[in-house]
Amino acid sequence: MIKILHIADVHFGNNFLNKNEELSNLLILGIEKSFKKAVDFSINNNIDLLIIAGDLFDSKDIAYRIKQFVLSEFERLEKHKINIAYALGNHDCVLYQDDYFIKNLPSNVIVFDSEKVKKVTLNSIDNTPYEIIGIGHSKEIVKENLIRNFPVKHNDIVTIGIAHCNVYSANGIGKEEKYLPTSFKDLEIKNYDYWALGHMHKRDKLSERIIYSGSLQGLSIKEIGSKGGTFITIGENNFEENAIEFAEIIWREEKITVDESINSIDSLRNFVSEYFINLDIKSNEIIRLIVDGECKLKRNLISKEDILFLENYFKDKYNLKNIEMIIGISYKYNLEKYKIEKNFLGYFLNNFKSDDIENLVKSEELYCFDNDIKTNTVEFEKKVNTIKNKIIDTIIKY
Repeated sequence: MIKILHIADVHFGNNFLNKNEELSNLLILGIEKSFKKAVDFSINNNIDLLIIAGDLFDSKDIAYRIKQFVLSEFERLEKHKINIAYALGNHDCVLYQDDYFIKNLPSNVIVFDSEKVKKVTLNSIDNTPYEIIGIGHSKEIVKENLIRNFPVKHNDIVTIGIAHCNVYSANGIGKEEKYLPTSFKDLEIKNYDYWALGHMHKRDKLSERIIYSGSLQGLSIKEIGSKGGTFITIGENNFEENAIEFAEIIWREEKITVDESINSIDSLRNFVSEYFINLDIKSNEIIRLIVDGECKLKRNLISKEDILFLENYFKDKYNLKNIEMIIGISYKYNLEKYKIEKNFLGYFLNNFKSDDIENLVKSEELYCFDNDIKTNTVEFEKKVNTIKNKIIDTIIKY
């Protein structure tokens, strides 16, 4: 039996410069702890091979401390006779130029550092032979479909393919991608026992034996949910794969819609607290909370200080790593009441129809600076509602 742990897209060296210092440090440390969990799992489960399918590092500018940390973890695996197959991705493609790191790699590490297909034969702990066939990025942009250069399997030896690539149909990817584009068919016809893929940060099981493991830990709110690796066991007549969670920090997004009862910051805080009661909140989660809906609390009365107060309140109350609140509420107007008033507002509401406002939004003059809205229905509706509210706000003030 052959046991493999497949991970990818760790991105050591990402400094998260768009985050505040506290959150950046949490995320940087989180990646290290997540990687350590993967190494611990490998040792505790006596795996034969750890596959890193690209982008172990985020760029060429990697701190000496991080290089030392990775090398020490590799050495831990070496002591337990666990091999490492590491294919360079489009982010860490410059790694082969780093003499210090390459020269200090322990003997158990096999690096796939070029676009030329390389094959290596190894033996498992129980002395079962298996082959690893892979390629790596020697440069960031690789437009050729290099998977077609892989040999087709024609023997009974367990064969593992490794590539940091874009599959045409996976996650809406098209053929014109610049990071080693390929197709599901190109992978499937090789008849390999398993394809360990990297580049997509979301776990994607293209088939039972062709899998993107996803990132080890989410790097932003775009990468919500459980993250980790894929544990593979291949026997004479069986194949098993299981997703294993390693992420030290998990990103999560929640959306709450307020009602008319909200008329103050305090009532908003209580409303959100009631919502949180029914959530299974974990202390390792970073939450983005989107608050929308119509209520009697005007959006412009909520200051940045108020939002920061609410964020800190919920962070402390629920022991969260971090929380970001996006307030998108709008004021609840009693339009029917205004319609019967004998003034300009009543005249406006009875005579200026929604279609007129939508025509304003569609006009080039109104939003020629933001052409993407034309093709985005959700953004278009937001723009319509924003303009409606601004018009009504303005009239009511006067």
